[in-house]
Amino acid sequence: MSSHLKRYGGLISRLVLKAFSIQFLIALTVTLACAEGGPDKGSPVQNKPEIKSEQTQQGRLPAEAGQALPTAMPEPAQSAPQRARLKPGAGEQGRLRQSQVAGTVALNFSDASLGDILRTITELTGENFILAPGISARISIQTSRPVPQKDVLGIFESILEVNGLAAIKNGAYYKIMPVAAAKQHAVELFNGTALPRGDRLISIVAPVEFVSANDLIQILKPMLSAAGNIVNYQKANTLIITDTASNMKGLLDIIDAIDINAFSKMSIALVQVTNVDVKTLDRELTDIFAALGYGSDAAQLVMVPIERLNTVALFASSEQLMSSAREWIEKLDQSTSDDADSIHVYYVQNDKASTVGDMIEQLYSSRKPASSAASRPSSPSLASQGSPRAAPAAGSPPAAVATQPRPDIGAKAEGGVAVEGVKIYVYEPSNALIIQCSHRDYQNILTTLRELDRPPKQVLIDALIAEVKLDDVLKYGIQWSVISGNANIQQNTGIFPAVVANPKAAITAPLGLTAPAGLTAVATDASRFFAAIQALSTAGKVNVLSNPHILVKNYEKASINVGSDEPVATQSTQTAVTGTSGLIQTIEYRKTGIILTVVPQITDGGMVSMTIRQEVSDKSTDRVVGSAIYPSFTKREAETSVVAKDGESLVIGGLIQDRNEVTASGIPLLSKIPLLGPLFRFTTKTAGKTELVILLTPKIVSNPAQAATVTSEVRGKLKGVKEFLMKKNYAE
Repeated sequence: MSSHLKRYGGLISRLVLKAFSIQFLIALTVTLACAEGGPDKGSPVQNKPEIKSEQTQQGRLPAEAGQALPTAMPEPAQSAPQRARLKPGAGEQGRLRQSQVAGTVALNFSDASLGDILRTITELTGENFILAPGISARISIQTSRPVPQKDVLGIFESILEVNGLAAIKNGAYYKIMPVAAAKQHAVELFNGTALPRGDRLISIVAPVEFVSANDLIQILKPMLSAAGNIVNYQKANTLIITDTASNMKGLLDIIDAIDINAFSKMSIALVQVTNVDVKTLDRELTDIFAALGYGSDAAQLVMVPIERLNTVALFASSEQLMSSAREWIEKLDQSTSDDADSIHVYYVQNDKASTVGDMIEQLYSSRKPASSAASRPSSPSLASQGSPRAAPAAGSPPAAVATQPRPDIGAKAEGGVAVEGVKIYVYEPSNALIIQCSHRDYQNILTTLRELDRPPKQVLIDALIAEVKLDDVLKYGIQWSVISGNANIQQNTGIFPAVVANPKAAITAPLGLTAPAGLTAVATDASRFFAAIQALSTAGKVNVLSNPHILVKNYEKASINVGSDEPVATQSTQTAVTGTSGLIQTIEYRKTGIILTVVPQITDGGMVSMTIRQEVSDKSTDRVVGSAIYPSFTKREAETSVVAKDGESLVIGGLIQDRNEVTASGIPLLSKIPLLGPLFRFTTKTAGKTELVILLTPKIVSNPAQAATVTSEVRGKLKGVKEFLMKKNYAE
């Protein structure tokens, strides 16, 4: 009995299982038919998309023309949810079906309006949207497989980007507007580590550490989306980027790849070169590595010659490449047998080759230099062209120069530099130095030559030499009158500067210098002296002896002589030849007139130190010595050393001389009658004093452009003097 029950029970179970299988196949066939043809094939489609899900969806409908949308009513949940794929027909907007997998949806819309899409997105995401006025779009969406419901908002943002729109988060709402308008609104700011999904418009602040932000902008601009924008904050080398979240990640990856410390991934070394010229070595290394595939365009190996140190700087992308470069340098840095006999020619550009050669000789020779080379008025002359330069023996005068080259001048001496086997020749026609030494020694000498061979500075000296007649007001000199305020100084126009308002202001010597007795040097406010001279010139009490302008090189002597050469007998010899006697005299010429000698020296601080010697001399009455008559001369001379700023005037005065004049006048013809003539003529004797005043204004000229400017200024002054003299002559 039990066996029959077991047999019938198994048969019944198999029949029930087959029945359920047939029922499932029928349901599946019906479902697929609905998916292909729709629930009511051929019937019109509703305008509002059908929404079905397992749970009630809450949300707010989108606003039309800027107004908030009302809350959507939830639809009843399906008792047996099924995944349905819709194939849109003619004129249908689209449908949405909840898939069998919980939390996923399939979106299918064809030519749907933006408002309809917003209603669906609102119900699915629960977000609130505000649609800007005038915004409309027709949108089609096809999802081949279900998508997570949490990604629906990101998909919607991508749809907006394709249609030139953007959703901007503003509190509890999203504002939908055109991309161009969205750039002007405050966009959400994120850091580079937590970016949102989708195509939401966001901004980031990206500091740039190792490269220029301007260079990065040129790389990133072509990669921005239509909604993107990039700004450089130069003070902090920082980029402010606005773009969609999906595109922002790619931009940040590019910044991270480029903004790296290049030196941290490179091998760097300085290699000292001892036996060859660094430029020659660099040229040879370049050729060798170019043959190995590391040309000038390759960044794996970069070589920079440093001539000052005779060193090569190497930048290699790997330690192996650096090691290879060092090996080649070691192989090439070999001295040759004739290295000591190498000939080097240096063309002096800004000075005399003899002057530069003399200094090099003192530095790189065995002799002890003079105690003060600067105290000599000029450098000792070098040997003539073609003769070698060699140091004289110790103890010989500095001016003595050996005419034969010494085989070795490398002994170390006080004040010198030990350099063995160095011979220096001067070739004056080309203003060149010919140096015979090794490459290594020449690099040391070349560094010194370049420091010495610089364009020299010059000084334009504007001098005014005037003779002032002193009266009761000026009896103590013009300077005392200016200080005490006794001089009748008035503002006027002319060739001299205007008067300073307070002529009684104290005048002191510059930099605490004290002028010698009988001589005054002032450098604080020389315009008062110009004004005083101008006022006295109007009264006919000033005789301008000279107003020279001279341009002189730094630490060179400048001399101005306006006058004549007077013959002077310096030696007389009485001779007797064949019964006759004769007198033989040795005649020399003596310079008279105005003689100004200035030696300027420019300091690093822009000051001008000047050694000045001024002489005003003239021939006086002859003097009888024994039976011979000799000429006599009057002379006023001043010599001093002063320091002044660039463009500051110096006044030298106090050279006062007594002057006696005899003037004869009378009635014409009657004054010449013998015996009665003295009755018709008379003689006037006048006694007076004159003071010699010198005003000097140094102006530093450092380059040709300044020289041209100074020349133009001098021409303008000369033109003003010419016009002044023409007006004066016309008035007379």
